[in-house]
This record gives sequence, C-alpha cells and structure tokens, in this order.
Amino acid sequence: MVVQNAIAPFVTAEFAKRLGTLVMQQKYPGFTFTSESPTVLEKGDTWWVTFVVKEWPRNMEKLSPGLSDHLTLWIRKRDAAILAIR
Repeated sequence: MVVQNAIAPFVTAEFAKRLGTLVMQQKYPGFTFTSESPTVLEKGDTWWVTFVVKEWPRNMEKLSPGLSDHLTLWIRKRDAAILAIR
C-alpha cells in the first residue's frame, strides 16, 4: 500500500463513489436514493460519500420520521477502509 499511495491516494473520488454505491447496495437493500446520489466530498484523509434517501424500506417506514434523510460513508483514502456510516 505504501507504493500505491506514493504518488496519489489509493482511493480516488471515483473509486470512493463506486465503493460507496456497492456498500449501500449490499448492506442496505430496499433503500431508494435520489438520482443525484451519491455526492463525494474530500475531507482530509477520507472521502465522505453521501446518499440522500428517497424512500426507506417497508420494514423501516414507521421509524423514518425520526431518521436522517441521508447516509454518509467515510472512506479512508489510503486503504479504502470504511470508517463510519452515519
């Protein structure tokens, strides 16, 4: 990984966007996101990949008024580690 990070971070913005999409599809089936999602922000040594929730899964409909309207993955640039989902 040291060599991979020598010139630029291992995880590019496009890599983070694709990884974030894959994580959301695998870990959160049933969620529907807006067509503008995801957005990617650079935050130092991490990427913040944010998905705006269009529709919650049926089993969470009763909870949705109290839930956030978005989910953000924090992806570390040097090794693609998922640091948080908020």
